[in-house]
Amino acid sequence: MADIGGPFDLVDQDGKPVTDRTYAGKTLMVLFGYTNCPDVCPTGLASMSAVLDDLGPDAGRVQGLFISVDPARDTVAVLKDYIANFNPRIAALTGTPAQIARATASYKVEYRKVTADGAPLPAASTATDYAMEHNAAIFLMDPDGHLRSAINPFDPPAIAEGKVRHALGLPVAAN
Repeated sequence: MADIGGPFDLVDQDGKPVTDRTYAGKTLMVLFGYTNCPDVCPTGLASMSAVLDDLGPDAGRVQGLFISVDPARDTVAVLKDYIANFNPRIAALTGTPAQIARATASYKVEYRKVTADGAPLPAASTATDYAMEHNAAIFLMDPDGHLRSAINPFDPPAIAEGKVRHALGLPVAAN
């Protein structure tokens, strides 16, 4: 598939430095977003949680990652509180704006600050009342770091689970 994915150097919700190598050997579900997101992010994280819950023991072969595109507001403490609402196999990651830019570039993710009515704001804007436009996809990466599939966060969790099961070489239930 397309050249998506690659190295990143971030910190997790516990303030611990992590890189793409931290998760080597795992199938990854990667969602870029932000904690103030009203729809895509909580829906995607709920879907990822449902998949991990339903995989049972095979969930140990999968790591969920939520990478913030809003490092100004998504501090380690904010991420820790937010991600606690979802499956514990999902880590929340952040970093400096430059680190986030490198990670998003690796995954071909586009994002930008916008006003409540969708007008673009400069990246360096100090406004505190803003939203983040961002891609709406969960990237399913194989243990070698290659894209296996993209999951629509709004698809029923059974569809996401089928894609993850297929990537793991597990039987996929007929729908």
